[in-house]
Amino acid sequence: MSDLRAIVKAVAPALATALGGPLAGSAVRVLSEQFLGTADGTSEQVAAALSVATPAQIVELRRLDHDFNKALIDAGIKLEELAAGDRASARAREAQVRDWVPGGLAALVVGGFGWALHRLLSGVAPPSESRDVLFMMLGALASALAQVLAYYFGSSSGSREKTGALERFAARAGKS
Repeated sequence: MSDLRAIVKAVAPALATALGGPLAGSAVRVLSEQFLGTADGTSEQVAAALSVATPAQIVELRRLDHDFNKALIDAGIKLEELAAGDRASARAREAQVRDWVPGGLAALVVGGFGWALHRLLSGVAPPSESRDVLFMMLGALASALAQVLAYYFGSSSGSREKTGALERFAARAGKS
């Protein structure tokens, strides 16, 4: 797989990135269909085919990379739309039902995080076996705290997407 990734990296960065992660199977399938004519090719077979690729095939590989990247972006947008809809329905439910449970749980998470952090940073050190449990609890509470803040104040995923888009634009503008 690393041979294939090294070959693809210079021409098709999105596919190369996918080859190094959880989408490796999808990337190999796309490359296999294009360069071997079958979806059942191995990464070694695709690497061998790419090592003797013609200029026209390299151009096609760039097009595949563009299409693959666009599909990933479209999937990410759809996933974010689903997540935003889920958050909106949860907020609408809370407003309609006027349930105290979400607010109470949020208060417990914030208070628990503050308590655990205070215990760790205060001069009173718990026994070492308790300290490990406290660290684990702090990690879990930090994760829950991020969810509480995203629920009540919105998520920063849109901001991350805008930052990423600006970085990609700047990188392309720098190459021109």
